[in-house]
Amino acid sequence: MLEQVHPGTTATPPDPAPPGEDAHRWSAWREALWIFVLSRVTMVVVTVVSVAQPGGFQCLSQLRECSKQWHRFDIGYYLQIASHGYWDPRQPVVWPADGVRTEFPEAVVFFPLWPKLLGWLSVPFGRTYWHAYYVGLVLANVLGLIALWLLYQLVVERFGTHTARWSVFFLAFSPFSVTFAAGYAEALFVPLTLAVFLLVRRERWLWAGALGAVATLTRPNGVLVVIVFAVALAQRFGWRDLFTRHELGTKLKIVGSAAVVPLGLLAYVAYLWLRWDDPLAFSRWQHDYWHRSPHWPWEPVVQAVRNVLRSDSPHNDTDSLWELLFLVLPLLALGLTRKRLPPDHLLFAVAVFLMTVSASAGPVEPLSSIGRHLAGAFPVAVAYALLARNTRRQQLLLVVNLAFFGLFTAYFAVGRWMA
Repeated sequence: MLEQVHPGTTATPPDPAPPGEDAHRWSAWREALWIFVLSRVTMVVVTVVSVAQPGGFQCLSQLRECSKQWHRFDIGYYLQIASHGYWDPRQPVVWPADGVRTEFPEAVVFFPLWPKLLGWLSVPFGRTYWHAYYVGLVLANVLGLIALWLLYQLVVERFGTHTARWSVFFLAFSPFSVTFAAGYAEALFVPLTLAVFLLVRRERWLWAGALGAVATLTRPNGVLVVIVFAVALAQRFGWRDLFTRHELGTKLKIVGSAAVVPLGLLAYVAYLWLRWDDPLAFSRWQHDYWHRSPHWPWEPVVQAVRNVLRSDSPHNDTDSLWELLFLVLPLLALGLTRKRLPPDHLLFAVAVFLMTVSASAGPVEPLSSIGRHLAGAFPVAVAYALLARNTRRQQLLLVVNLAFFGLFTAYFAVGRWMA
């Protein structure tokens, strides 16, 4: 696929014909490992430098304390669930006089697979809070490498090696990728989503449906992978042939596999119902504790713009500004590459955006955590890679991504809000 070049710019020549599947796998490991190591070394260096400030400490002489610098924000909830399980969501939040809480009923909003996985894997070490933390660090980074490997395979089959390499780069160096490395549930969600896309492309429907169900047990927006099955069905049979008896067995297999995807979400709902007679406790706590409620997609955006323009805003205007930036830039990239992106990639990314923006966090910070939530929309990395075929756009994307990658990694390490 050649891109039109304007005067004064240069573009990368077209990729050579892709090799066989086995060669893809080996080259995928090689490319993924290189970018993975590069990104993790960069994160560690930025962390070491950012904490070495007045009142801080030196990582080289205090390794244990330095290793805990990625213990931030919602990671604490995952670790509490991993080490203690869920609390009764019918109980209120109680703040003791000393500020040290021991019960967290609001933790029910965090879907169970990731924290439970940390708990199970930390059993041989004692299953304490900090055991789960270090297990989470290791597991998140192993899964990060797997995610890059899967992404390379997914992209190289359609676009060739140049776009595949840059897709891996932009995912590994996305501004909020430190949250994946530190142990948020997205560390598991992203490789599961990529695996579903790859399995659907190879027509391994049942495996794709099963992994889709696992994804919905990790994050609620996992249900959006049904889009991949719907697009595959429409592309294979077309609208005219879709409702005929032609290849009925294949159609039933695709539809049946897609129907498996929501079972992860339904399993969590059933668990909450059977244990506490409160099947939608996670939704209720999102509203009551985090003040997230459904809105039209444009309403949080308009409110964020107002926050930026107001001089008396109770929130940090800079945060609203970059939250808007990381909403607009990916959407712009998707819009510019809409004719080249596969339909399932484009529709999935747009659906993730709509689902995320529609769950506003309230008027004070309506787009709170949007960067981390949207970082799981991996087609944005593919869109950036397609744009990077043009030299000037490649330079612009590199500057923006690497600058915010370093900034937000430093923010995360010192505990400044960004996730």
